[in-house]
Amino acid sequence: MGQVSGCRGWNEIWGKSGVIPALCRNGNELQAPSPNARLQQLPSSMKTRLFRTWISAVSLTGFASAQDFASQVVAASGLGTNTFYNNPLAILGQPTSWNRDTVNGGTAQQVASSVVYGAWQSDPGGANTVCTIPSGGSVTVSFDTPILDDPQNWFGKDFIVFGNSFFTNSAGVITANSNFDNILISTGNLFVEPVTVSVSPDGIAWYTYASPTSDGYWPTQAFAWDPVTHQFAGSQVWTKPVNPNLQPSDVVGKTVAQVIRLYQQSAGGTAYDLAPSSFTSIRFIRLTSNGGEVDGISRVGHLKERSGQRKMVTRGRIR
Repeated sequence: MGQVSGCRGWNEIWGKSGVIPALCRNGNELQAPSPNARLQQLPSSMKTRLFRTWISAVSLTGFASAQDFASQVVAASGLGTNTFYNNPLAILGQPTSWNRDTVNGGTAQQVASSVVYGAWQSDPGGANTVCTIPSGGSVTVSFDTPILDDPQNWFGKDFIVFGNSFFTNSAGVITANSNFDNILISTGNLFVEPVTVSVSPDGIAWYTYASPTSDGYWPTQAFAWDPVTHQFAGSQVWTKPVNPNLQPSDVVGKTVAQVIRLYQQSAGGTAYDLAPSSFTSIRFIRLTSNGGEVDGISRVGHLKERSGQRKMVTRGRIR
């Protein structure tokens, strides 16, 4: 991979050891790589484009920032050989909003992540969207600022894990021009591959959740839906969980547009409360599975936070 922020590249060290332990080599010293290390190799024009997209995403949510998402890969192993899905860096930062789809993506060749279209392969900039965790594999990530067990958070939850689950639907294939007002969630069944989540304040003491497992309920919904224009109408809130009172049976027979409204501006994901762990705060989250995917992890915001100013988006263009 070449030089990354003055450190030896991921592939060189990973290829030798098969493990990524908080790692980038600076001389003879191993140090944590920058969470933006994978951006350093991109052309300047692409960096500018991604930066503008990031700025737009922050303004869309109103309060989301880099501190709200996992920022560093602490350790990773056993992630397989599929280059679209074996990069743990895909878990860092904001989850995937747009996916590169050269078949169903229209002229822009991209389709938004939604309750009926899970993140896969790469985003329009070429970065991996998700990381698959095979049996025996694991990824541990950390947050720069600890996640607190805070009863003032939305629904008493403290963090959200995003995967690439999706509902089966009446249209079958989702395209860039799909009208979500006409597509039904017929059964409420999900395409799901469970991921087990463990948390730690210090990387030594761990608590593992028996349930829920992530990459399940609720599928990611990156954008709101405008029933008048029949297109996406602004970003959902990555730091707001789906209301825990919402049940899978509630979506049966609803249109995709109606299901999005049931999310109440949440971007979805599987939400967790730290209370069962007895930890007052955590910085580390470990993910294990038998083939499930992880797209990102966010902290949960406070009830008092606004849902944010919204800007219009049309087929991948934010304005």
